[in-house]
Amino acid sequence: MREMAVNFCVSCGHSMEARTIDGVERKVCTSCGNVHWGNYSIGVGALVFYDQKILLVRRAQEPGTGKWTSEHSQRVYCV
Repeated sequence: MREMAVNFCVSCGHSMEARTIDGVERKVCTSCGNVHWGNYSIGVGALVFYDQKILLVRRAQEPGTGKWTSEHSQRVYCV
């Protein structure tokens, strides 16, 4: 299946242009700077608790390079 071209910003509707970010060509809005990050993949996450503390990770890629996170963005379900 071929990926659809992103020509207009999903945030403001202005045109997109190609820019290199972290060595990868991405589409960026010429007006608001919104970046289309491209191919998304399914992932799995977990919160690790130890001694009443939560394990955090530091992001290596944009968005948020260098920031601390728990790396979850969806609801957490306990099974």
